[in-house]
Amino acid sequence: AMLPRLKANEPIIAIIPCREHYDFETNAWSLKLDKSSLLERSIRSCLDVDFFDHVIVTCDNVDVRDTMAKFDDPRLHFVERPTDSTPRSLSVVPTLQNAVEKFDPEHSGIVLVRYVQAPFVQSSTLEEAIATLLISDADSAFPVEQLKSPVYRRGPYGLECLNPERPISTDFDTIFIERPTCLGTRSRNFSSGSLTGVRVANFEVQRKECFFVDSNHSLRIAQVM
Repeated sequence: AMLPRLKANEPIIAIIPCREHYDFETNAWSLKLDKSSLLERSIRSCLDVDFFDHVIVTCDNVDVRDTMAKFDDPRLHFVERPTDSTPRSLSVVPTLQNAVEKFDPEHSGIVLVRYVQAPFVQSSTLEEAIATLLISDADSAFPVEQLKSPVYRRGPYGLECLNPERPISTDFDTIFIERPTCLGTRSRNFSSGSLTGVRVANFEVQRKECFFVDSNHSLRIAQVM
């Protein structure tokens, strides 16, 4: 059932954005985890998805091509990223738009954004992001994680628990938090400067996949997970 939908929305492109600066370490994409760099893990998870027509690594440091050379797959491409597009304060949308221009000039396809800082995201999750977007006829799809701990909001008489423990609970009592470790989106969104578009769908992922490496401390934790 998915194959006709995939064909109707080609090309399906995975993009792995990297940068030399503005992360907790210079060239954070090159940091090692289980003998593989964060970039290697990201590339491998994308290439394991058969329906990706192209897998693009975009970075302002051409040294990423040395890592890419470890993979023998014609779908893997490098697109140089302008350094002035990499500060944290700037949207990633122009970077994504520049990356897909050669491969989807009509902006008719779907883009999967895979962040190197999320080393435990599986290829099956990347597939689910695309499937959720298509089945929901959405503009984009984000993963979410179920919150086990109590969550509160301020009410007229103090703090109110949104997900209290009950003897019998249903799915309607469950609270989720968005975990943008990856996302599926339509490339047509980029022309309006939007990453997600208007209609956003979500799908649940396991807690380990939500782990984000954004400090030396979290990197050390990831190395023993």
